[in-house]
Amino acid sequence: MKGPYRYFLLLCLIWGVACKSKSSVGTAQDTARPLTAAQIAQQPPAAGDEEQFDAFFDAFSEAVKQKDKKKLEGMLFFPFQTGNIWRNDDIAHMKDPATNERFNQVAEKEYGEYADQIFHPDVVRLLPRAEGEAIAEIAGDTKDDYYLRLKRHTDAGTRMYEVYLQYAEEGRSTESYFAFVFGKVKGQYKALSYYAKWPVKG
Repeated sequence: MKGPYRYFLLLCLIWGVACKSKSSVGTAQDTARPLTAAQIAQQPPAAGDEEQFDAFFDAFSEAVKQKDKKKLEGMLFFPFQTGNIWRNDDIAHMKDPATNERFNQVAEKEYGEYADQIFHPDVVRLLPRAEGEAIAEIAGDTKDDYYLRLKRHTDAGTRMYEVYLQYAEEGRSTESYFAFVFGKVKGQYKALSYYAKWPVKG
């Protein structure tokens, strides 16, 4: 009896190990399953925005440095806003903010006409060197009309960024500035607007 009993115990041991192994594989497979649509919907939309923007801005800066206007055209959202930035206090003095917004927009078919005024020598010289405080995230709860009008074009819940550079005007004692605002549209970051001391149009 000792031999058959020992054989029986050995079979039980092998069967138990096999069951445990199968259970472990099942757990690993469950962990590795892709997220469901419901799980994805519950994730914060802005997750990963900073990394995506950093990669986009690196490519944008390089295109500016290389004066690659064709590539830059694909990195802009049209209609591209080019008017002076306005604050909420300015709205009371505007005849119609919406008309002002439309007047300063550059349509895609107009890009060739205004590209040199958007990507002028100071932009080519300074923007590729932008870093630190020159690059900022726009507050998600901003109440500024200028940014809210741009935000309408972006993916819900995603982050917007602004690159603002101030510099001394060559041969003058005065200073000038320019800025670009960026947002995510249909999953891809784009430049939404450019503003400076002087408007591009008009």
